[in-house]
Amino acid sequence: MAARAVVTDNTGNKQESELSTVLVTGSSRGIGLELVRQYCARGDEVLAVCRSANSELDATGATV
Repeated sequence: MAARAVVTDNTGNKQESELSTVLVTGSSRGIGLELVRQYCARGDEVLAVCRSANSELDATGATV
C-alpha cells in the first residue's frame, strides 16, 4: 500500500497523490538533477544514481 500526500502544483491547485520510490540515473547534473529536485519536493523517496555526487545533489536529501 502506497502512502498518500497532498501536492500543490505550480498553479496553486492541491491534489492528493501517492508517494512512490523513484530511481533517477545521471542525477548529479542537468535533467537528472532537476528530476531529483522535483521528486524530492513532492515527497517521493528518491534513489539517485551517478558516477560522482556533488553538493547540489547532496542538498536534495535523496539517497545517493
